[in-house]
Amino acid sequence: MEKLETDEIQKIFDFYRNYFILAYSDVVAAYATKPQQILTEIENTLSHIAQCFNPQLSEDKRKENVKKAYSHLLRATLDCYKLICVKQAKEIEKHDDNPYLKEKITKFKEFFKDARRAEMKEIGADNIVPIDKYKDAVQLGDEITNEIFLISKITPKLFVGYKYTKKDEEIASKIIKILEFEGFECETGKSAGIGDIDTNIKSMIANSDGGVIIFTEEKETTDGKFTTSPWLISEASYAFGKEKPVMILLEDRVPENQIRGIRGRDYRYLSFNRAKTDDLILELIPLVRDFYKHIRERKRFLEK
Repeated sequence: MEKLETDEIQKIFDFYRNYFILAYSDVVAAYATKPQQILTEIENTLSHIAQCFNPQLSEDKRKENVKKAYSHLLRATLDCYKLICVKQAKEIEKHDDNPYLKEKITKFKEFFKDARRAEMKEIGADNIVPIDKYKDAVQLGDEITNEIFLISKITPKLFVGYKYTKKDEEIASKIIKILEFEGFECETGKSAGIGDIDTNIKSMIANSDGGVIIFTEEKETTDGKFTTSPWLISEASYAFGKEKPVMILLEDRVPENQIRGIRGRDYRYLSFNRAKTDDLILELIPLVRDFYKHIRERKRFLEK
């Protein structure tokens, strides 16, 4: 075998060590299996390398097999990164509406498209440019999926404000159970302790990740409607002042104008009828799930 052929085979093994092994270990880790298309390319690579040492082949045929072996190993490496990108894209797509990841997700999609364009352009050229572009996409995809994982581990804390009457305790306890079932840690003013109650509650709100304020009926007005607790209005106003996300639950006989002046930029709203608890639960669950997702994403963004 000539020195040129030996150098070309050495080039294949250098590429195997410096590129392929890294890509292959990553794709096996991502899929928890060895993808068949990669195994096929590896077999093809080894078959062509074996032919390089076949004494029955002419020198030109052996050289041709060296080139084919390198092409198959390039293809195997590219497919490793491409498969990882596809898996990442499916997971990332679920979080397209995350405003805190929007910039990175847009960039990831651009990287993925750029890699695909480079792949199509370099078909048959034995060029590592598409591989490097897929690697860039994978690295960014890893960053995003890691952020998604960290968000999933966050337990948001909510301050839940309501009146501590027996009547309102009943509805509040049901709402708190839903909040806790959906993953929130809930805190109420009832645990504010001794001392300056107002200061303690403000501290609880400030240290929370958001709030749920349950505005219920207090005093009936001449038109048959009801006022609500000024204490709850103060709690909601303070939460908005601290730029906390707030969910407003308003009993249906309390007019919206009672709370219109306190709304902040980041809030959810639901009107409910105390006598129709089942309807409240059905409407509340999707709202709570959206609120939970939003607060976790926001909390992760603020912690960075």
